[in-house]
Amino acid sequence: MVKAAAAEAAKRGINAIIRAVSSGEYADRLRENWDVVLVAPQVRHRLAAFEEAAAKAGVPVVLLAPQAYTPLGGAAVLDQALAAMGQ
Repeated sequence: MVKAAAAEAAKRGINAIIRAVSSGEYADRLRENWDVVLVAPQVRHRLAAFEEAAAKAGVPVVLLAPQAYTPLGGAAVLDQALAAMGQ
């Protein structure tokens, strides 16, 4: 999914850094000046915790649609991220 979203960003001429991090390292990595947090469907049960930490950093959180969380879902993932950032 990360590679597909990065490829879609490049295709659209968008300079984006897209990373996957574990839920265990999320809070520490959030301090790295992120623009948006994308939450995988399989960890939706932790969404409130992700939102709480992100709110402190002023970063929007998006729960990815299950259909987007596939190797072919790059366009959908990028669209969700851009919408969350108001773009």
